[in-house]
Amino acid sequence: AWLSLGETSLAAEIVARMMQNIHGPFYTWTEGIDPGGCSNFITGAGGYLQIFWAGYGGVRLTDEALLFHMPRVPRDASSLTLRGLSYRGSRLTARITHETISLQ
Repeated sequence: AWLSLGETSLAAEIVARMMQNIHGPFYTWTEGIDPGGCSNFITGAGGYLQIFWAGYGGVRLTDEALLFHMPRVPRDASSLTLRGLSYRGSRLTARITHETISLQ
């Protein structure tokens, strides 16, 4: 939501906060910063991934098209690559830079 509003700093802050919920040695997700609560909190991992494909990547799926709505590169990165996007029987890779989007 923050990226749709142009609030890239707030989005980056949320990503940084979410990273605190990943714990070693197997890099599992937990509900909170401490390792208590649900171990291997898959919903948190899914939300983290959604920030990148739907937020930064801007991917929008409709019956008629696969769209990229206001794609952008995360802070401190030069590009964002989304591999294995599947849409209506096709698989593709999208590479987003500050200037371009390329599809393979």
